[in-house]
Amino acid sequence: NKGYVLDKNRTPTFLYAYHGIECAYKISGEEAKSRTREITVTDPPADLYCRVAAAKSIEPAGNNMYAINDRRYYIRLNDRLKPLIRSTPAGKELLVPIEKNSGPLTYSITF
Repeated sequence: NKGYVLDKNRTPTFLYAYHGIECAYKISGEEAKSRTREITVTDPPADLYCRVAAAKSIEPAGNNMYAINDRRYYIRLNDRLKPLIRSTPAGKELLVPIEKNSGPLTYSITF
C-alpha cells in the first residue's frame, strides 16, 4: 500500500504497488444503490487479469451486465471489455484482462 490521494470532492484514490506493478483504485457513486469502481494499472504485464467478482453463481444478464449470486447484485462492464467467467471449486469468477494502453478498468455495481 502506497497511500492515497484525494480529488476535489475529497474522494480517495488508493495507491498500491506489488512486484513492480503500480495500481490506483477509486470507488465513487452518487446513488445509494450503485457504486463505480475505477482501476488503473501503470504498464501492466502481459496476461494480467482483474477479478471483478467471485461468487457461487455469475450469469450474463444482457447489456454488458452480469447477475451475481442469483441476482443479489449486478455488475455492469464497459462494452469494450472482454470478460471471462471462470469456474473454480468455490463457484465462479468474473475476470477482465488488463491490457496496455487500454485506460482504466471501470465498472459499476448495482444492488
